[in-house]
Amino acid sequence: MGVTAIWKKVKESPSFVPSEFSIPVEQIDQKTGLGQAIVKDQHYFLVRVNEMFLSYKRKWFSTYDPVVFSNVEYLYSSQRVSQPFLISPTMLQTPFKKLNEGMLFRDTSVAGLQPYRGGRFGLTMVLGRLRQENYLRKILSLLEDTVTAFPSGFSTVISGYSKIANMVLDNIETLFDSQDIEAVMGYRQEFVPAVQDNFFTGYRVLMNSDEGKLDRSRFFVRNNSLYYGQSLEDSEPYRRDDYILYSMMAATHRDDTESLPFHQQYLELQKMIAGMVELSGDERKLINGKLFSLQDAVRMSADLVRPQIIDQINLYRQDLKEMIDARKPLSSARGIHQNGKDEWEKEMDSLGLELLNLNY
Repeated sequence: MGVTAIWKKVKESPSFVPSEFSIPVEQIDQKTGLGQAIVKDQHYFLVRVNEMFLSYKRKWFSTYDPVVFSNVEYLYSSQRVSQPFLISPTMLQTPFKKLNEGMLFRDTSVAGLQPYRGGRFGLTMVLGRLRQENYLRKILSLLEDTVTAFPSGFSTVISGYSKIANMVLDNIETLFDSQDIEAVMGYRQEFVPAVQDNFFTGYRVLMNSDEGKLDRSRFFVRNNSLYYGQSLEDSEPYRRDDYILYSMMAATHRDDTESLPFHQQYLELQKMIAGMVELSGDERKLINGKLFSLQDAVRMSADLVRPQIIDQINLYRQDLKEMIDARKPLSSARGIHQNGKDEWEKEMDSLGLELLNLNY
């Protein structure tokens, strides 16, 4: 079971009307970082649903619940993984906003920040509607509970999230197998940067409208929202059709490194240094050995891009150096070098020193 099977079911929906297009950079108010290529090992990617507008003409929330299914496929730790996500009213971080013409949702991250490791990058986005009185709402609730079990962690510890990805995809297939959920619109694309020059940051629109009736030159993005008019300055919020405005962004740094596995090694090394009153030569060898191990863990991390790996190692080394410099040496006459350690800890330190002094 995979995304291909789900996509086949989506295309077979009788109401399926795909209309998808990108917004040129010159038609966006905040241009910083837009239109740039996402480079292997140099950038993290982030996929967000910036805005979802639902027209009352489809009886949203009176008869149907909206369901947005997204899936991002990419290379992680030498394996191609799927990162499915589901958006429905009960999952939204903030209540939906009611407008005269419809209802509006804003700003939900569905994938990232994650390193781009090259190769094919797949992106699927589908808007469906599910009858409110149907038993399948129980499945939807289960999916929501499963996805939200990784509150922010789904975007940081992919190795854990990927373990449930197949189960999420299987349940989504069950939803689309039914007669009571239908795809309103959807889009799927695979980017292959090695042979196509199209893997760039920017905004895209998925709209429930005949593509032949759309004048793309009159669509704009202001404050992460879709606008329509003669110019960026004179445009007004677009409220004619159901649509999803989503974006692909890139970054060279992430600020959540404390949630990554290697950070625990750093905390343990901090704790060890904090317990040392005076640093003997042997204790410095142990610190250097553990620091080398920490550096190796950061270097081999599947969750960091190369520029941040160097910065992270330097940050750890500087912090630990300041801790070591702050240790006050005791008088050698007192002979206290392993203050507070029990016999087992001393023996482990001794074994560690033996390993450091081995010749291979």
